[in-house]
Amino acid sequence: MWAKLSLMDFVLRASSRLALRPFTLADADDFYALTQDPSFSSFLITDYRQASAAAARAWLLANARTISDTGLGKWAAVSAESGELIGMGGLSLWEWGGETLVDITYRLHSKALGKGLGRELAQLLLRVAADRNLKNVTATITPDNTASIRLTEALGFCFDRGIELHGVATLLYRYGGGRDA
Repeated sequence: MWAKLSLMDFVLRASSRLALRPFTLADADDFYALTQDPSFSSFLITDYRQASAAAARAWLLANARTISDTGLGKWAAVSAESGELIGMGGLSLWEWGGETLVDITYRLHSKALGKGLGRELAQLLLRVAADRNLKNVTATITPDNTASIRLTEALGFCFDRGIELHGVATLLYRYGGGRDA
C-alpha cells in the first residue's frame, strides 16, 4: 500500500516554527502574492516581484530547473504549524572577482517580521550549506538594510567590501569572515 505524502515530507530543514521545502507549481498564487508584499520586495538587489500568477509559475519552473541543475536555488519558507508560505530562502552560486561563491537569500512577508523568523530562516540555510559542505558562503546586502546587516553579523558573517551588483550599491559579507570559511 502506498503512503500518502504531503509537501512537509520533502522538508530540507526545519525549526520548531519554520520549514524549508521545495516550491511547487501549487505555490504560484501564494508566491505571486508574497512578491507583492512591501517587506518582501524591499532592499532589492535581485527583484523577485512577479507581474502575475502566470509569471510566478514561470519563475517557479525556472527555479526548479536551477535546483535540478545545481542543487541550489530558492525554497519555500513555510510555517511549521500551518504550512502557510511566509517567505523564501535560498542558496545560489555566483561569481565575483574570479571566485565561485554561494550567496544566502532570505525574505519574509511583513506579517512574519519581528518574531525572530529571519534569524531562524538564515540559520536553516546555513545548516543546508553545511550539510552540502559548501564553502565561501556570502550575504549581499544593501547599505540601508540595517536589520539584515545586524542579523548577518550576529550569525558570524564579516564585512568584506562594498561592491556593485546589478547597478545597486551592495555590501559583501562572508560567513566566518574569510575566504573558504
